[in-house]
Amino acid sequence: MSSRGNKKSIKVTIAFILLGFGLLQYQSCAPANENFDQDQELSTPVSGIDVINVGQISFPQSKVSAFMNQQLNVIGLCEQSDSLIGWKLKTPDNQLIERGLAKCELGSFEVQLSDSWESLCGVPLKLEAALGTEAQSEIIVEGSCQ
Repeated sequence: MSSRGNKKSIKVTIAFILLGFGLLQYQSCAPANENFDQDQELSTPVSGIDVINVGQISFPQSKVSAFMNQQLNVIGLCEQSDSLIGWKLKTPDNQLIERGLAKCELGSFEVQLSDSWESLCGVPLKLEAALGTEAQSEIIVEGSCQ
């Protein structure tokens, strides 16, 4: 029985040796890079967030006029259909008056403002629109008190 155990032990040892030689092909034998320094600054900044191209948005004009007791709809241009564009109407000192969402459809979006701006007629207001963090645009809303 002991010769049988020795033969089995020799076969197992040979199998492990052959497996070791088989795995040598996966070892990297490239020389170490002597110029590599872990404290060295990277040439391109690394961020934990990937920037996704969401398209561009813009207002075709720099300002629009608003009139008392009339619905104000401001039209903007966009590139990404079916995307939602967030918008805010603010005073010159960045006080929020109104906010909402508009949908990009067939290359344009429409911001429908309520009459909340009428209490500030005569004050140039800023309408800001944004699609994600990269695509932003703004337009001045001038309210007429008449």
